[in-house]
Order: sequence, then C-alpha cells, then structure tokens
Amino acid sequence: MVFVRSIGSVRSLRRFSSSGPLIQTGDVLRENRVFSDEDVRAYSKVSHDTNPLHFDSEHARALGFEDRLVHGMLVASLFPRIISSNFCEARYEVLQEGRASRH
Repeated sequence: MVFVRSIGSVRSLRRFSSSGPLIQTGDVLRENRVFSDEDVRAYSKVSHDTNPLHFDSEHARALGFEDRLVHGMLVASLFPRIISSNFCEARYEVLQEGRASRH
C-alpha cells in the first residue's frame, strides 16, 4: 500500500497566490479532536514524557489546572491537518494493486 499526497488543481492554487495575505492576525482555524487516555499513553511511550501532569488529575489540579493536560506536541500534531484543510486543498490517495482510493 502506498500513500500519495497531491495538491489541488492549478486553478485552486491561484486563489492562494494573490498579493493579499492568506491569513490575518485574529483569524481562527479550528480542528476538534478528543484525545483518549490511550492516545496520551501511546504518545508518552514514544516521547518518554511521563510528567504526572498528563496522567494524574490530582497533580494537575494542585498545579491550578482543571484536569490532566494532553502533551503539547500531541496537540500540535493537528496543525498539518488544520493548515491543509484551510489552504492546500490537499488530496490523499491510497494506491493499492493499481487502484486509487481518494480521501
């Protein structure tokens, strides 16, 4: 299985190449995602970040937070999707045995 990323048509890219800014101060781009306990554990395992702030609600509250926090870089993993869904019009294709499946 091969994953291929391709950009939208030239026509769609032209609208992003104008002299005006693509994004301005105050603009908000959103992506909603609920990270599960398993997501946090898996990220902790690969990052070796075992700070109790990510696992212990009591510890997080003692530090002034409402509850545990998700690792910042795990949240940052959403940035490429936010950017591509708002600017690139990227299209991903899964090529398997000569057939393409578009996503």
